[in-house]
Amino acid sequence: MSCLHGAWRSPKASNFDVFYLGNSMQDCMEDTVSSVQGLKGEDIRLPCHFQGEPTVVGWVKGSIPYLPVPKAEFIEGKYESLEPGFDMDKNFSLVITDLKVADEGFYTCHALLENFENVEKSVFLTVILVDTVSSVQGWKGEDIRLPCHFQGEPAVVGWVKESIPYLPVPKAEFIEGKYESLELGFDIDKNFNLVINDLKVADEGFYTCHALLENSENVKKSVFLTVILVDTVSSVQGWKGEDIRLPCHFQGEPAVVGWVKGSIPYQQVPKAEFIEGKYESLEPGFDIDKNFSLVITDLKVADEGFYTCHALLENFENVEKSVFLNVIRK
Repeated sequence: MSCLHGAWRSPKASNFDVFYLGNSMQDCMEDTVSSVQGLKGEDIRLPCHFQGEPTVVGWVKGSIPYLPVPKAEFIEGKYESLEPGFDMDKNFSLVITDLKVADEGFYTCHALLENFENVEKSVFLTVILVDTVSSVQGWKGEDIRLPCHFQGEPAVVGWVKESIPYLPVPKAEFIEGKYESLELGFDIDKNFNLVINDLKVADEGFYTCHALLENSENVKKSVFLTVILVDTVSSVQGWKGEDIRLPCHFQGEPAVVGWVKGSIPYQQVPKAEFIEGKYESLEPGFDIDKNFSLVITDLKVADEGFYTCHALLENFENVEKSVFLNVIRK
């Protein structure tokens, strides 16, 4: 199986083929490939799950087991890094440090088990730049649009959930001058926005708009969609210029609490956090009190919007609470 990064659907093909690389993608089956997103500059792990004890495990970028040289491997009982920035942990995951844009693409884990079975697992890694991802919140049950902005006239536009352009089939696309819905509940409008009807909890996640422009430029825009349940969101009103607290209620003792504006926990630096027993302000005008509420001083119009409290409890349970802050102009 050869799954090459940078593929797109051929306008004449009924299945996904490489549009500008010219190689068949029919062997890239959805059930053998997982996807992972990582923020540029962070450290990340790509998992390799299999049953049984391995004698050899090797990770390569791409999918051919001997081309190129592995990034990291387990052989003769030893875990070895074969390229700076890449290593393998005791669970045979590939560890990539200081993630770079060039690290994006397919990675394949090849394992030879003690029963001589060969196992192959592929992961598509998307490297996210903070300034290329927007976030949208929508209420469960409503209709919503996810924007795709670019300069120029497109020849092809396709929307997928996650970021792999051909896995799975797009939700909706513009191709050969036609706007088409490819999955019930999803459509594409005349501005190339993805329209989602009757929003469901399962719709939450990353969506990526892939556009091939008429000048042959490829454009990719990602949006993180948060689906809000009425009973999980509270609302707070505050007057411009006053100080206000946004509550975060949960059961149990927290190990870490962080407050962000929006809902993507790693896209922005938290406004304030509780970590290693310390309460810290990470941005002027924002702090966290002993009840883990977010304290905002001298409220500004720009402070209006969704805030999310992410808590990791001592029993390793993750808790997320959202608050909509409405700033009232005097």
